[in-house]
Amino acid sequence: MRLIITFEKMKTPDKIRILILITVLIPTTLFARIFDEFEKRGSYWKPGLKGFITITNFESTTIPPKILLSEHYPLNPHLIRYGVPFDLPEEFDEIFATQVENEESISVMLPRGAREIFIMLSADFPDKELFGDGGDRLLKVAILDELERMTIELMYSDGTSDQFIPLNVRKPVYGIENGLGLYVVHPPKDKNPITLALHDKMKNAAFGIWAITVNTKKPVVEEPIFPKVWYYASKSKPAPMNIEFNNSRGLAWGTVESAVWGEKVLLSDKPIFSLFVETDQINIKTELKSTMWEVIDVQKTTNLFIANLAYKTGNLNLTAQFTARKVNPDETVVSLDVKNVGNSAIKGKLFFPTINGIQFKDWDDTWYFASRVGGVINKVKAQFRDRIGELHPMQVDGFFSVKNGGGICFMPQDLKEIFRWYNIGKDDSGGNYSLEFVEQTINPNQSWDSVPVLISAVAGDWKDQFYKYINWKNSWYVKQSLRPDWFRKVFSYVSCYAAENLNFIPQINDAYSKFGSCDYAHLFGWAMTKQYGHWGDYSHFFQFGKDDKDGKERFIEVIRHIQKSGLPVGLYIDGYLVSPTAVKPAGYEREQWAIRNSTGALAKYYNDCLSMCPYVTEWRNYLKGTYKRIAEEIRPDGLYVDEFGRNLENRICYATNHNHGIPAGMAPGEGILLKEIRQTIPSNIVLYTEFAPSDVTSQYTDGSFSYLYPTAYLGKEDWWMNLRDRELSHERIAPHYVNLFRFAFPDFKTFQIIYSVPQENGNWFLLKYPFFNGEGYYLKSEARTSSDKHATAFYQKVFAIQRKFSDAFTSTEVEPLVKTEIPHLFANRFSTPQYTLWTLYNANFQTIRGNLLRVKHIKGRQYYDVWNNRLIKFKEIKDMAELDFDIGPRSIGCIIQREIVK
Repeated sequence: MRLIITFEKMKTPDKIRILILITVLIPTTLFARIFDEFEKRGSYWKPGLKGFITITNFESTTIPPKILLSEHYPLNPHLIRYGVPFDLPEEFDEIFATQVENEESISVMLPRGAREIFIMLSADFPDKELFGDGGDRLLKVAILDELERMTIELMYSDGTSDQFIPLNVRKPVYGIENGLGLYVVHPPKDKNPITLALHDKMKNAAFGIWAITVNTKKPVVEEPIFPKVWYYASKSKPAPMNIEFNNSRGLAWGTVESAVWGEKVLLSDKPIFSLFVETDQINIKTELKSTMWEVIDVQKTTNLFIANLAYKTGNLNLTAQFTARKVNPDETVVSLDVKNVGNSAIKGKLFFPTINGIQFKDWDDTWYFASRVGGVINKVKAQFRDRIGELHPMQVDGFFSVKNGGGICFMPQDLKEIFRWYNIGKDDSGGNYSLEFVEQTINPNQSWDSVPVLISAVAGDWKDQFYKYINWKNSWYVKQSLRPDWFRKVFSYVSCYAAENLNFIPQINDAYSKFGSCDYAHLFGWAMTKQYGHWGDYSHFFQFGKDDKDGKERFIEVIRHIQKSGLPVGLYIDGYLVSPTAVKPAGYEREQWAIRNSTGALAKYYNDCLSMCPYVTEWRNYLKGTYKRIAEEIRPDGLYVDEFGRNLENRICYATNHNHGIPAGMAPGEGILLKEIRQTIPSNIVLYTEFAPSDVTSQYTDGSFSYLYPTAYLGKEDWWMNLRDRELSHERIAPHYVNLFRFAFPDFKTFQIIYSVPQENGNWFLLKYPFFNGEGYYLKSEARTSSDKHATAFYQKVFAIQRKFSDAFTSTEVEPLVKTEIPHLFANRFSTPQYTLWTLYNANFQTIRGNLLRVKHIKGRQYYDVWNNRLIKFKEIKDMAELDFDIGPRSIGCIIQREIVK
């Protein structure tokens, strides 16, 4: 067992956190087990027999203590498995290995003609590590499959080389597992590898090469074919859509037909909505599908279908009116009004619309487009349930056929931000979609919340549905013409701790020193005092001086000094919380204004803090006054609204004295309050939130933080958890990690929060994705104080490129996931009048090279690889240019098209 103790400063300067990491050595059975799978041979393999050559000339090296498992070293080192021979060194201490404490590279000469290279490789690395925004929680590390951890490099006779994340022969999956494993790499057919190198990029891991066998003939192991998430779809012509409804037994879908996808989509007898209500038995819910209701009457014309329904039994007396109005030949808007017409209140949860079993030509050709957690385009089975807000900020989802080049999309047309969940996915029956609304207690003659939804036949694929949404959004979106360029050009957003001292200038200087960049200083903790807590009145400054007056003067003086240097400064304020020791708002006020849970009790957060409900006019007036006062007195460049944008379920409010239904999700209330704050503070002060909000709310702010990438990587919104949902991780369903919200709202600035832990030993690989999407980085203190040399160099490189080409990264002429010439190479486009820039991400597990990108060519332009500082060769074909370059595995890149530089 290994014990590691680290000391970390906490947010309060008088406390130190002691973090103890215990990692267990590799069970020796992991080494013994693999040898049981091998057959034994009597002697060394004859070189070239059956095309195999075993390598036996390893140099002697010191074996790291962690893999001193010589008791399991085979007495007979001549083995065979899968028909592949292996000759291990005669002595255990001749194994070629790296050390635990160091980063090293070891290399082996290869015989000519290798078409396949097998490596018997041992690995010993901690099975858990600090990761993401998880504080001191540990994430399980099951496999090393990122370039930042370790790679195999093949050097070729022509002087070039490729990097590989090797393939585990026994799985097969890419990446290195703990213990002894058998791996393979395949060099390109046109390359002759002469040297193999193992690059150990971790200071807490060791790797040992036990045996290498080269195959000079037809490969024994095939590379796995993973489901593509990018394709070259055909595109049909626009065509009308016809939706039929069946009212023979209740109300159901009939068929949906359009030439854009080639044939009818059969939805016969599938319910259009469902209402889950509580029966006379406590907590027993009954699903009232639309197919169970009585159809009272139907009105039908060419462009209009209205069905009036009723459901009456026991104490239930309900009516529903369903309307389908064709607004264009290819567009129909459906809406629903479900009303309680009985004599007593009814508790119910509404799902509308509900669509199940969508299939186009066949099940395999039915793709889904979910504008959730960045954006997911796939066809594998998966189910998603996401709240309005950062998890699902845009009102568009859909399905499409690649073969026929058309699909159907669903666009809620809601400008009030009715709280809801988006359910979308694919199961054995096909695609499914529904909107789920919060469970409400509805009084007599009142209706359940729902929103109208536009259903449209769209020629093309997901991107055509995405642009259809953007066109609709532009019809109502109040453009923030006041969003300043300087804020959009902030890429290194530095968070500084300002409580009880004025030492945030050294923190800013640290950022400049560490990263060569600091575009914005965000001060948090500035209102925190031992007497009054952290949240509430934001009016105490005595912690910075002799008293409040002196402290305020000193605080403002330091801020002016920073601003005069050219660095913008922003201040932290929470949009919900009030500390229990705060003087303002008064205790009786905050009890009246606070969110209450389903039992009617006050909901408490973070050390007994109460959370105010933004629907309450008095709280909004109080908080608006706070923002106005701080804006006038301190004059920061930006003001922050903490916790807004995600619409957490544990903040659904059941208070009966607030200006909302019972219960109420926070999305509409947050939008109301943010709009009022925006109207209250000067237009030259930017306003931003913790999470990327829904599309409607984003109108009132200039940007936000976001936790997109930890959420996407883990496959769950609880990014602090120590387990991944591998089925829903973007590694499986969306390996491009695109952020479509950023491209739909290109002038809305996002800063990605990824790490609150030391960035070391390759755990920082998620830093690649904000650059790929052209976003900013929220830099916590750990980034400045605990980044190893590799993470630091990455930050430095990214910020230098973003500053140099800031016009591109702040352009509104952008396109996500442009077409590339090889699967799993992804590219985003950012255009300016002077030049075009593409960011790249190679999600493959080996270097790719050749004609990888084909773009529209402009005479007199050249192409430059910004990431590697080199010109790119290209071939001009008519008005297109084929770009010839290479990019490593799991690596990002950046290319510009520019005027020729002589």
